Amino acid sequence: MIKKKVKINNNISFETDMQNDRHKNKLLDLEDFFNLHDKFMQDKALEGLATRTLIEYNVNLNYFKKYLEGAYQSDYDCIAVNGEIFKGYLYFMVQEKKL
Repeated sequence: MIKKKVKINNNISFETDMQNDRHKNKLLDLEDFFNLHDKFMQDKALEGLATRTLIEYNVNLNYFKKYLEGAYQSDYDCIAVNGEIFKGYLYFMVQEKKL
């Protein structure tokens, strides 16, 4: 029997909605961000992540929402999601909440 190597083209890639939006350099508002998070959660559920992991993802998102409501009370509807918001959230969780 003759052995032959089979080459597979690995150039095919699939990107999530979140990655596609990031590549377009599009600024997101909070509504867009939360919609993308919902799609992300659907993707993760389809990947077969454990129920406990999916629950923890949502718990952490709720912490983020509570942080935004407290830190940006008057401007909540006008926030553009960027790195500064996440840095502020991380600082809040690490330095103020000691988590």
